[in-house]
Amino acid sequence: MKKKMKLFYMGAVVIAAGAVFFCGCGGSRNADAEQVAGADEKNKEDKENEVEQTNDSLRLSISDTEEEAFGPAIDAFREAYPDVDLQIETYSETSDVLARTEKMSAEIMAGEGPDLLFLSCYGTNDVEKLMKAGAFAPLDGLLAADSSWNAEDYVAAVLDAGKFDGGQYVMPLTYDAMVAVASEEGLKGMGFTKEDFTDTLSFLKNAAAMAGEPHENRILATVGQLQAFPDMLTGGFLDYKDGTVNVDADMLKEACGAYASLYEDDNVDDGSGSSYLYFEYGRDIAQGKSYLYVGLNMYAAYSAAGALAAEATPVLIPLRDSEGRILSRVMRYAGIRANSPNKENAYRLLCLIMGEETQERIMETWSYAPVHKATADKALDRALEDSRRDGMAVVEMGELPEELVSEYKGYVLNPDICFFPGSVSIVQFMDDMRPYYTGESDYDACCQKFEDYVKIYLSE
Repeated sequence: MKKKMKLFYMGAVVIAAGAVFFCGCGGSRNADAEQVAGADEKNKEDKENEVEQTNDSLRLSISDTEEEAFGPAIDAFREAYPDVDLQIETYSETSDVLARTEKMSAEIMAGEGPDLLFLSCYGTNDVEKLMKAGAFAPLDGLLAADSSWNAEDYVAAVLDAGKFDGGQYVMPLTYDAMVAVASEEGLKGMGFTKEDFTDTLSFLKNAAAMAGEPHENRILATVGQLQAFPDMLTGGFLDYKDGTVNVDADMLKEACGAYASLYEDDNVDDGSGSSYLYFEYGRDIAQGKSYLYVGLNMYAAYSAAGALAAEATPVLIPLRDSEGRILSRVMRYAGIRANSPNKENAYRLLCLIMGEETQERIMETWSYAPVHKATADKALDRALEDSRRDGMAVVEMGELPEELVSEYKGYVLNPDICFFPGSVSIVQFMDDMRPYYTGESDYDACCQKFEDYVKIYLSE
């Protein structure tokens, strides 16, 4: 096995114009009275600190890919608001994104930078901490005043991820349902069925049991599939409002113990992580070379399942939290800078971005699901068609049963909960726990190191 370390959350937060918004707001989801009261009080406080609005310009910072994805919205904005000075800084997706992200993150906390902030979940930022710190303008007032907004058009659980303390501060743009692809025969040979995987903890424990002791079998098809497991246990690792860890101590210890058996699979590249195509993960599972593949997006999941179907029976295992809720994760999101003097213009562009034309362009640009339901449904159909066409040029592809396709659609379009993966705190936790996973230190010592860190981190 090649000892090539590969971390899934390597990368950077991208603050650009490729993000989410919707045509307004209104919202069909209900919050309890305490949440509403808290949001109203916070919005009142934010209003008192409001920056004088000029709304004579709009500053953006976007990648070349995002400029293409959001082209229809940008063109429509220019046509509708010709007197607005639209300032667009464009950078290359292949440039030093990390350095740029660090600069933009510093600007956010300093109350400077673009009026409209677009970010991705790659481990160099922490959106919930930014929301708590007041980096984003509250959206509730803008949304409530917009009669064109219909929350029913969007995936509710994904939108809810952008709330903090009852108020909406950021809007998710794209997301991914967390679903593992496996073979019925492979699971049976290991003594399991898909029904044994009831939540993230059981998923980890069952996968660890399948790995054997010492590590005899490669269980995960490739690296980086479960590095967000602390978030997956409860749908959110840290409680940023209360400043506490949101996972029971015994559950976390048990989960870390199971993950230690999977650490090599999830972090040490055997060659497949850097060179394999999605289809080949499915082929390997069918042939018993690995057993579980947590698809990174719709195209990846369909590709692996289709290749697997040529030789075995594909099954889908949705990842769930401790309450049995089907998990999904935000991949891109957006927010208006709290002290922007151009909030109205920022909101106008966000509404255009969430229009159907631009949502379809988003679908064509990225493999993740757009938050707009009808467009996500189209994206699923397209991913199925594209995966089969592309796969047939690489491996033998089987026909996916209609019921399996329908099952996967249900997971994508109707998740129960959505979280932001790859936060700074998760990256830090996994780094602090690495000596335990590799057998170089005990659990309590590693966990204490993170506890000392998180007390400071959440109080800053």
